[in-house]
Amino acid sequence: MSDQRSDLDYEILYRPANPLEKSEPPLPPFEPGTRTYPAGSVNGEGAYPLPTDIEVWQDVAIPLRDGVTLYGDIYRKAGVGPVPAILV
Repeated sequence: MSDQRSDLDYEILYRPANPLEKSEPPLPPFEPGTRTYPAGSVNGEGAYPLPTDIEVWQDVAIPLRDGVTLYGDIYRKAGVGPVPAILV
């Protein structure tokens, strides 16, 4: 679907988003929780062993100032205090 405006020299493209239940691949169910991967563990074929214990917090609610809530996973070195966040 597109919208052509006469006051612009370019075409504006727009396509409504699909509902979440139609996402491909399907979204996994929420499974909040915490896991710790010990140092030395290998979590995929061909991967390097972890150099330190890694703590994973799954499906954490991240409230934004405008009232929207994002959900994400947090990966951090186990036993470490507050650290800066990188959001991808």
